[in-house]
Amino acid sequence: MEISSNINNLSPLSNLLSTSNNIKKHPPRHKKGEKFIKGPIPLNWMIVAMPLPGSSIKVALVIWFLAGLTNRRKVSLSNKQVNKFGISRDAKYSALKHLTDAGLILVKGRSGCSPQVTILEAQ
Repeated sequence: MEISSNINNLSPLSNLLSTSNNIKKHPPRHKKGEKFIKGPIPLNWMIVAMPLPGSSIKVALVIWFLAGLTNRRKVSLSNKQVNKFGISRDAKYSALKHLTDAGLILVKGRSGCSPQVTILEAQ
């Protein structure tokens, strides 16, 4: 009997069950001074963005992050900003095209400058 109880203690399920008492009731919150994505982000907007190819959802989250920082619907999306999130320049422009085609954003490009991105209502 003692051997079988030791085996049960080693299983991943028993570890999960033993730590479930330490799990808090509410989702985790950012710590003081830590950056976060300001919401709410409309669920319909996310439902349209989620299946888009490539880094579209990553770029979408960066756009919402910047919108939350500035409290504006229109943001400037630089290569430096997206690089912080591991997104290349090419992936950024591809994602902007997909998000625009889906009707989620409006992009105003200026030669030699970062594109101006406006978040639209999801249709």
